[in-house]
Amino acid sequence: MENLEKEMEIIEELQDHSIVCSSWIPVKSYYLFFNLSLILEYLISGNEHVLKQESHLGLLNRLKDRIKNKELIFSENCFNQIYTATGIDQWKFEPGNNLRTVLQIDRDKQIVKKLLNYSKEEFRRRNKKIINGKNKIKFYSQTKISLIGFFYWYRIKINYRDLEFLDSKVNESLFYEYYKNYYLASERFLSGICT
Repeated sequence: MENLEKEMEIIEELQDHSIVCSSWIPVKSYYLFFNLSLILEYLISGNEHVLKQESHLGLLNRLKDRIKNKELIFSENCFNQIYTATGIDQWKFEPGNNLRTVLQIDRDKQIVKKLLNYSKEEFRRRNKKIINGKNKIKFYSQTKISLIGFFYWYRIKINYRDLEFLDSKVNESLFYEYYKNYYLASERFLSGICT
């Protein structure tokens, strides 16, 4: 977290530096989460194998299983929720709701629904198939979504897929706000794990 703290100090003084740093904060935040999760999994299981060979998605799924089985409980209840893909698909939101102030539980559900969409994209990419028929049954029976997946999916998005915002005419102050908010979310979540 120290690296992000120093970067945030620089950005507070030189806001235009946030343009460069915005593409890296999801990656840095994720690896902090991943490494803490590896240590946590090792402490719970005692299995050294997880420290050397655990895959990113494998670790995330293992954490979701631990949450589902109540072996791992966060102090913030929103992180203790595991949702099924079928249940999420039935959620409906009013158009433009993501731009309005809403109850936190509704915002959490909007994020969870977005994470499900990312899971669908990844399933289609990995399997080179659309989600229908037997694939749909497989996807919906195996997919569980949790807010703890946020850092994983945003690292994937920024690392491999969605950098077009860097070429667009985005106001410098929006990069600063994005970085600051991502930093605060990372700091709050990760400090909650460590305490």
